[in-house]
Amino acid sequence: MRGRIVPILLFGFIHLVFIIGIVYPKWGWFSLIGLIPLLGYSQFSKNEINYSLKEHLISIILFFVGFFITKVIVVFGGVSTVYGSAITGALFAFTKIKYLPNLSALIYAGSFAAMLFGKPFSDVWVVVSICLIGGSMFHLLKDNFNGLGGKLGSIGFGALIVPLIILESYYFPIGSIKLGFSTKYQTDNSIRFFLISVGSLLVTTLVYKIHNSTKWNAIAASSLVTIFTLLILEFIGMNLPSLAGAVFGASFVGMSSKEVLKFPFLIVSAVVFGFGFYLMYRYLQGFGGTLGTIACLSCLTGVLIQKAFQSKSVRV
Repeated sequence: MRGRIVPILLFGFIHLVFIIGIVYPKWGWFSLIGLIPLLGYSQFSKNEINYSLKEHLISIILFFVGFFITKVIVVFGGVSTVYGSAITGALFAFTKIKYLPNLSALIYAGSFAAMLFGKPFSDVWVVVSICLIGGSMFHLLKDNFNGLGGKLGSIGFGALIVPLIILESYYFPIGSIKLGFSTKYQTDNSIRFFLISVGSLLVTTLVYKIHNSTKWNAIAASSLVTIFTLLILEFIGMNLPSLAGAVFGASFVGMSSKEVLKFPFLIVSAVVFGFGFYLMYRYLQGFGGTLGTIACLSCLTGVLIQKAFQSKSVRV
């Protein structure tokens, strides 16, 4: 029983820190609405932790690989962190090694943690701690909440929590970090909301349909759809930083399996994500895993609404 409650407490801790530390300072008591999706945990099977020291160490190493490759792509490729993370995911999306079944998922999760800015995070000990925590979280959660969109992003965010609290320049709750997407591109708020909402719906639907109806896995669908969509947006001159974030985050919603979220309720999750992202996008840049965390909370909302229309729980 103790082994079954740990994943719930761990996942809950990650989401509570996001709501209290990221959302609450900006939106006050209104942010407590974000606690409602956590009730969706009850719709998932509670599986015992199948601990293995060997797998634990491999998880830490692969998490670091994802973190490191993403940083290299961003620094030397001169691309945004969204591109860096998506490219890293695409590079390993179709890699299958018998004894490393979670390879691509761990690398993708590590890439999310690398989507951060700030000089303190360039310190070696901080990177080591992030990867130790991220790999450990993945190992403890690997048998729970599977098929839920945003799970990997939540782990990426969770990996940053302890370093965030320890570093004085990134004290908690967040009050002095200059977060927010660039205001270089000025767009009317109503137009921006429309673009984010429509973009979220389209990308979520495309990713969901691809990985649930073809041989592509969720990571391949998320990363490649994101890359192609961003290239199209750049080609037509709509390379808004906020829209890029919405596209990438929406792809995480689409990573949900059809066993967890039926299509109509996936659309509900996409709408919730679009609205949540629109409210928060100004405060998210420079902080890894936040897009996935919003996506996860949005999917949990969809799971709860789905439960209201159905009689049985999700068992994955």
